[in-house]
Amino acid sequence: EYAGFLDEVAVWNDDLTATEVTALYNSGDILFAPNLQGYWRMNEGFGSALTDATNNSNSGTISGAIWATSSLWGDTVNYSNGSGTNTLTFDYTVSSGHQTADLDYTRTDALFLNGGTIKEASGNNAVLTLPLPGTAGSLGATKAIVVDGTAPMVKTVTSTAANGSYSISDSIAITITLDEIVTVIGTPKIKLETGTTDTTANYASGSGTTVLIFNYVVNEGDSSSDLAYHNTSALVLNTGTIRDAAGNDANLILPPPGATGSLSAGKTLVIDGVVPMITNITSNVADSTYVVGDTLGITVILSEAVHVSGNPQLTVETGITDAYASYVSGSGTTNLTFRYIVQMGQNSIDLDYASTTALDLSNGVISDSAGNNATLTLPTPGTPGSLGANKNIIINGIVPIITGVTSSVADGNYGAGNVIPINVVFSENVTVTDTPQIKLSTGGYALDLDGIDDYAFVPNHNSIQFGTGDFSVSTWFKIDATGGTRQIFCKRGGNGNYEVQVNSAGKLSAWAPLGFSGSTVLSANTWYNITLIRMHPTSYLYLNGDLEASRTCVGSQNSSSGLSIGRDSFGGERFNGNIDEFAIWNNGLSAAEALAIYNGNATIDLTGNSGDYASSSNLVLYLRMNEGTGSTVMDETGNGHNATLNYGATWVESQLGGTDVNYTSGSGTDTLTFNYTVIDGNFSSDLDYTDTTALSLNGSTIKDDGGNDAILSLPIPGLTGSLSANKNLVVDGNVPSVTNITSPNSDGTYSSGDSISITLAYSENVTVTGTPQLLLETGPVDALANYSNGSSTSILTFLYIVAAGDSSADLDYVDTTALSLNGGT
Repeated sequence: EYAGFLDEVAVWNDDLTATEVTALYNSGDILFAPNLQGYWRMNEGFGSALTDATNNSNSGTISGAIWATSSLWGDTVNYSNGSGTNTLTFDYTVSSGHQTADLDYTRTDALFLNGGTIKEASGNNAVLTLPLPGTAGSLGATKAIVVDGTAPMVKTVTSTAANGSYSISDSIAITITLDEIVTVIGTPKIKLETGTTDTTANYASGSGTTVLIFNYVVNEGDSSSDLAYHNTSALVLNTGTIRDAAGNDANLILPPPGATGSLSAGKTLVIDGVVPMITNITSNVADSTYVVGDTLGITVILSEAVHVSGNPQLTVETGITDAYASYVSGSGTTNLTFRYIVQMGQNSIDLDYASTTALDLSNGVISDSAGNNATLTLPTPGTPGSLGANKNIIINGIVPIITGVTSSVADGNYGAGNVIPINVVFSENVTVTDTPQIKLSTGGYALDLDGIDDYAFVPNHNSIQFGTGDFSVSTWFKIDATGGTRQIFCKRGGNGNYEVQVNSAGKLSAWAPLGFSGSTVLSANTWYNITLIRMHPTSYLYLNGDLEASRTCVGSQNSSSGLSIGRDSFGGERFNGNIDEFAIWNNGLSAAEALAIYNGNATIDLTGNSGDYASSSNLVLYLRMNEGTGSTVMDETGNGHNATLNYGATWVESQLGGTDVNYTSGSGTDTLTFNYTVIDGNFSSDLDYTDTTALSLNGSTIKDDGGNDAILSLPIPGLTGSLSANKNLVVDGNVPSVTNITSPNSDGTYSSGDSISITLAYSENVTVTGTPQLLLETGPVDALANYSNGSSTSILTFLYIVAAGDSSADLDYVDTTALSLNGGT
């Protein structure tokens, strides 16, 4: 093994020329020689680590060797003064690169004359041999002078921050490692390459160590795909100092950016201080007019891809009340889509957002991948880049509404065959397709019972007691208030019964003949339809066309009591409310028939078949309750099962039924006309529609010019704007009918010249003009009885004078058409 000293070891990756070797020997300047791969200066002086002075990090170790003061690169020191004395002074100025732990001369013959002389007074030359370096009498033995003329060198530049993206206000620590300990005064800086405007990292800490830390805070606008310093001279003192213990100023040259040991070579730090900006606002829909319910996509375009969390909103200028477009998609891209649905009342002649601050995060976040929050400032509405400038979108959310209903005819009475125009007025012009309808309240009357003592009664008859046979009962009813047991109808006593009541729980209970109950809790002031069906051995109860309850049982419905409507058969459980359209059949109706009766809403005439209803031939009792006056309810079947009202039971106009009136004209204007022709059976003391929903499209459309569907809600009947509030139209389509013909004359035989008064009783008061006549059966030549008096009453008197040749064993009119107007009315 080698014994001796080794110092200043260097390795190149090419072959040096003789000239280069000589130059390096003479200069000793190895560090900056080209192609140097490793350089070990052996200046550690302690420990086993060998530091590579290049930036290639080829560190090494020593094993077994010790450190010694190097005698290489000894510097020649010239004589200064002392001639004539015994002490000669040589002045040594420390030069860059000089370094020793204990200053000494190189060897015993280090003192040489260099052409001069050193003699004593007698002329003898002085002996120039010096004490052996390091031994007694030598400089190294007598003094402890440390020489450090080597400037600290930068070895590497790196960062403690993890590789990744950094955004505005993020702090990045940049570390510079030197080859020896240094002391820092002031605030040195590193100039960083950060895009259009470079920035600096300021010294923060590390003085007294080999590692200096510089802090860089990302500024708005900074940008770098791989953070680096500006160049090899990027480290500047900024009036400060970086020195080693000997006072040598550090060599501030950094490794070239991108080269081994540089910041960008060792780290991948992406700087994104560029804030996402909104560059454009547009929409994915065509330039056009949009109406209530239409959906528009509004696109916000940014300068870079952003990520969205939460639910940002864009305020849209839509008239008196602004609207909101809600974020729906686009996270991870440059295009964010907001959805705006046109609502009623909104309008704009050129849709735009409300202001430059219309984009609201609503507790959400819009940021780029580095975490920079986007600047939410929008282009000024109407200027380039704005929604209004890019698109021509018209919003028409002003929906036509009904402002009133009236008629062009005069207030007054209208009978069957009269035409009454119903005018529905809208807030703007509307266009109609097909045939809308309006339902008028012309359903006549209903029975009104007070729950105290009122009721209607039908005497018992074989045709309304059924033994064990099948039968059905149907009626409409409305209770004024719940609580207590309220009998709708009852035929109880003797040998069996059938009845339906509203029990104390507000539900339906039925007997046919045994009891069973439903589960629906009924509401006050609501019309219901019930149908009780007995199809032996099962009884069914339908409510509004749906099966409510049933029971299978045997027994008879052969009660001998009469039929009570509005109480039980013994005078209790009085009903408070309205009853209408009461009918009994001698067969079991089908479920489809029960549903048809309900769907007919009291407009079906049960004396004739209609649709699924096919049991008119089985109808044995039918009380329509349309009399409106008097105390008798006529049986429409002709079977004579009339009901008698008792204890003040009265009549009330029914809200059931009604007449559907078709649209006639007015499309393109603000007024739609529906021509109503009064028909037989229609009645209203002050004509109005049935309710606020009486206007229906019937498969048609009613829209404004922009395409908005009109709101069809009508004013509440009877209140301001309604037909009955604007007009006083009395509808009486109940054609007066002759209910009885008799004579006040006594029974007996009448001869030529005798006068006989014949009275015709009508179902209501009538007015007579002219001289109607009644043709009588009087033998070969029929005679005429002329109208005499009774106009404006329900009893008309006709006078017949017996003429020669007239003959009749029992005077009567010729037939059902015997009454003629004879030019009158």
